[in-house]
Amino acid sequence: SPDEEKASAKKPTSALDEIMRENLSKKPKVERFENWLHDGIVVKCVNSTVADGAYHRKKGDVLRVVDDFAAVVRMRDSGDELQLDQDDLETVIPTAGRRVRVLNGYGRGRTGTLKAID
Repeated sequence: SPDEEKASAKKPTSALDEIMRENLSKKPKVERFENWLHDGIVVKCVNSTVADGAYHRKKGDVLRVVDDFAAVVRMRDSGDELQLDQDDLETVIPTAGRRVRVLNGYGRGRTGTLKAID
């Protein structure tokens, strides 16, 4: 039937589609990891049960990564040092002009300066 022929006919690819396909094939395969903790980054505690909520939404600096999924964090307001699991933390995005570190994907471990946030 004519409807079946239309469904089976492939749409011709445009030049833009072809260029995009070529560029994607040239890009290196980016390996993503489940762990993103790195020394020297700023994090926020998102677990409200840690110390009965005393550190909930408080910022801290990662002093050292203990294993792939835990780190010793010095809390900024109290100076207390805690060992926290990655699941209890989230990253803090710095303001424009501050230093950043790529935590996952292409460029993992590299540092730069944040120009702007879209």
